[in-house]
Amino acid sequence: MNNVKLTPREQRVYDYLKFHKSITVKECYEDCGTTELRKIMSNFREKGFIVKDIWEDVVDRYGNETRIKRYFIAERKNKK
Repeated sequence: MNNVKLTPREQRVYDYLKFHKSITVKECYEDCGTTELRKIMSNFREKGFIVKDIWEDVVDRYGNETRIKRYFIAERKNKK
């Protein structure tokens, strides 16, 4: 991670991603205790991480089709 300073919430998400490889807002809330995944991914980008995302089609609890975003991160870009 090259001495990047992460907040406790960011660290929980980073640790989750190291094990699970990807995360959604729902998974973040349930497993990391925060609803701020979009902000955390933005912070990761600002800190030099390569953040990728894809849209997934899912069925919500009411039986309606909807889309969710799944996030992935790679190691940091080389900073000069």
